[in-house]
Amino acid sequence: MQEFLIPVWLGATLGYWGLRGQTDLPKLIVLAFTTGTLMVAIVEEILPEAHQTQDTNLFTLTFIGSFALSMLFSSYLE
Repeated sequence: MQEFLIPVWLGATLGYWGLRGQTDLPKLIVLAFTTGTLMVAIVEEILPEAHQTQDTNLFTLTFIGSFALSMLFSSYLE
């Protein structure tokens, strides 16, 4: 776990100093790139493991509800 500490710290520091004082466009580009990278990680790693178990309606409703709640918080903070 410690082998990831330096790259994460370095990326966060460089991102902060590199994007500080920039307009919204470069910030949104970096955010979109990061989101795309995380979505690829989810599709490649997490979803195949999730389909090895039995899904129930409660799991589906929980997933949809948590997504809707996150969108609600996102729009409230904007």
